[in-house]
Amino acid sequence: MARKKPTIDDHITKLDKQLSALRFKIDKEHQLAKDAMKRGNTNMVRQHLKLKGLLLSQHENIIDQKLKLETMKVEVDTIKSNNETMLAMKNSRKEIKKMYGKFDNEDFEDEMSKIEEMMDDSKNKTKMMQKGFHSSSLKNKEEDNMMKALQNELDLENNIIIPESTPETTIVNDNTNDELNDLMSQIQM
Repeated sequence: MARKKPTIDDHITKLDKQLSALRFKIDKEHQLAKDAMKRGNTNMVRQHLKLKGLLLSQHENIIDQKLKLETMKVEVDTIKSNNETMLAMKNSRKEIKKMYGKFDNEDFEDEMSKIEEMMDDSKNKTKMMQKGFHSSSLKNKEEDNMMKALQNELDLENNIIIPESTPETTIVNDNTNDELNDLMSQIQM
């Protein structure tokens, strides 16, 4: 039977047990130093305190090892997560290719540039609308265009054609011409 390969968690658990045993030994040496002090045996106090110092040093080293292992575990988990994400992205791309055919990067860039142009146009139109029709250059151009369009509509309704170059000259239909003559005769009287 093959032996199971130890994981980072296994090592961390082992270090926790070592830390627990060291804490017990440190507490024991501290107690022995106190007892030796009560008896007045300074040599034994020094020996117990030295041993306690060595055990504390080992304790700190094991804590450092444990922190490094925990950091390593977080990094390994992050790498695993990133690998899973990359695999999912690759699978998604394969599925998208199946669904939509061959993916061409140039076509994508062309589409993106078209979208950017449309967004720029939209921003420009929004800015123009925010300025409103009260700015003089826009107001005059818009008013002129609107007046021409309205005049063309009216001319078409009345069958009147007004050339743009000579506003005085008007071609009218017969009914309108009679009405105009009547008005002129009334004015002359």
